[in-house]
Amino acid sequence: MPVVGVDLASRPEGTWLCRLEHTNGGVRAVLEGGVDDDRLLEAAETADKVGVDAPFGWPDAFVEAVSAHHRRTDPVWPDDPGRLRLRETDRWVWERTGRPPLSVSSDRVAVPAMRLARFFARWQHTTGEDVDRAGRGRFVEVYPAAALRVWGLDPTGYKAPGGTHRRAELVEALLRRLGPVEVPRSLLLESHDAFDALVCALVASAARRGRTAGVPSHLTDPAAREGWIHLPEVSLEELLH
Repeated sequence: MPVVGVDLASRPEGTWLCRLEHTNGGVRAVLEGGVDDDRLLEAAETADKVGVDAPFGWPDAFVEAVSAHHRRTDPVWPDDPGRLRLRETDRWVWERTGRPPLSVSSDRVAVPAMRLARFFARWQHTTGEDVDRAGRGRFVEVYPAAALRVWGLDPTGYKAPGGTHRRAELVEALLRRLGPVEVPRSLLLESHDAFDALVCALVASAARRGRTAGVPSHLTDPAAREGWIHLPEVSLEELLH
């Protein structure tokens, strides 16, 4: 079965999906845009592993404080606002890459996270299969920019307006190291969302092989609620071979 990568936007119009399929001649990447929840469900049902670029949960401290505020009980607002903004996995990725992920509680990435939460509820109702937010099941959380840094590739500027040249350099560097992969380069050059979907599929492939950094033992409890970003622990040169 193939692996799938999803760059999840708040609406289908901005959502891209990438399927990595093994063929007789190597590996083929199939990209499609405008992915709605029906298509996402169909793709996930036929995949071994699905890498998704969207947060799988919210920081524990944020959920607890906002819930108490909503109930008009005494909320505990941490003195450190970082506890409200960042999950344990966000801090972990920051330590390892030097860059923090976007905050699911205070940045626009919260809206795709809401869509993903709705999708996960539908998935569990439709398939009866639980979603392990720590990534030990079918779905794994991916942060493409962090994965690229782990692979020694600098993602700076590839999403910026007019960043086509920078993205072209990044695409060529990635594909050169991957080896023989059949991929529609034109789509990767036109859309950074399509490129992110490919990166998500690559991390999903690493996760399927057990070659991503799992949850440290002391963080298993919060990761089960907040989610966990998986970083690859295999080189691009080895990944698809």
